[in-house]
Amino acid sequence: MNRYLMFLLIISSFANAQDETRRYRQAYEYLNSCEIVKDIDKKACRRGDFSTLNVYDSIQPLSLLILNPDIIEDDLANENDDVTMFITNHDMNNNFNPYPVDDLFMKSSSDFYVVFSKPADNYLLAEVVIKKKEMKREELTYDKLIEFNRSIGFLFIFDNEGKLLKVRKSINHYN
Repeated sequence: MNRYLMFLLIISSFANAQDETRRYRQAYEYLNSCEIVKDIDKKACRRGDFSTLNVYDSIQPLSLLILNPDIIEDDLANENDDVTMFITNHDMNNNFNPYPVDDLFMKSSSDFYVVFSKPADNYLLAEVVIKKKEMKREELTYDKLIEFNRSIGFLFIFDNEGKLLKVRKSINHYN
């Protein structure tokens, strides 16, 4: 009985890992275009600065505050939920120590980065940001990356099979 239970747990965790990988790949494919980064750097495409997005080296506990409250109210919160309480509960329940990203994506010399959260329920949060020119790659932390910078927060919504249904975005200005 214990071996059977252990086998089911292993299969289940493997299936969850595959589902998470699929979600990250779909989100990355959606984000990896010059059109997306135009919202934070209008001239990047014309200058030829954009080649591909780098994936930040760790999964971060991104706050729902990277999204406009209207997006949260329309797409995540239930009708009777107070949006402020929904955000607070989400952020408390999805707080974790950042952990390294497996080598799912190639590294590039681009200054454009996407930071992913851990998938929660049927959604995934991501944030696209440009590394400031004076920042060295070895000094790169999430906090330094967004400090006094602009970013685009994304909400990816998936169906029960893990297929991308909807994408919402918000422009952020960090001071």
